[in-house]
Amino acid sequence: MIERHAKGELLKRLATYPAVALVGPRQCGKTTLARSLGGKYFDLEQESDRLGADLAWDDLVAGRELVILDEAQAWPEVFNRLRGAIDRDRSVTDDSFCSVP
Repeated sequence: MIERHAKGELLKRLATYPAVALVGPRQCGKTTLARSLGGKYFDLEQESDRLGADLAWDDLVAGRELVILDEAQAWPEVFNRLRGAIDRDRSVTDDSFCSVP
């Protein structure tokens, strides 16, 4: 696998923020990079993965393991669910999510 220059920055952001989006053109290595980080992987273009994520949702958001939602645009409802999970987990006084390094 090609070592991605973005990996260090991605790891830094994951340590700081509750959610990180990895975007780029088709076939540039986004999925390969994301999967190289480990964690639970769901390809949301696949109905079986959407169902798996849906059924495991409470455990996914309660856990501390990295969750990778690939092709999230294929399941738009996931964005509201993510926002709700992040808001529940964030303390009222924590405004570090607003800072941009």
